[in-house]
Amino acid sequence: MIVSSVIVTVSVVVSVVVSVVVAVVVAVSVVVEVVVSVTVAPLSGVSPVSPQAVSRAIDRINPSAARPVVGADAGWCGMVFLASRRMGALWWPR
Repeated sequence: MIVSSVIVTVSVVVSVVVSVVVAVVVAVSVVVEVVVSVTVAPLSGVSPVSPQAVSRAIDRINPSAARPVVGADAGWCGMVFLASRRMGALWWPR
């Protein structure tokens, strides 16, 4: 009985510690993303999540690629557009 309660207690403690570590890593990555987008984007002259940046990145990868459908959600979906461009899922003819 004592061994079972010790195992359960250790398991709960490990689970809580892992959850806290994951939450801290996610919070730090969000803060880093915000800081980089606020400081680096103005210095480069174009926002890294702007339609122009996505279009330039696609031109560097494949200059003859069809244009992606870039909307207001390009900030969150920029990488999806870049990845799906390779699959031909999202495109806009020139």
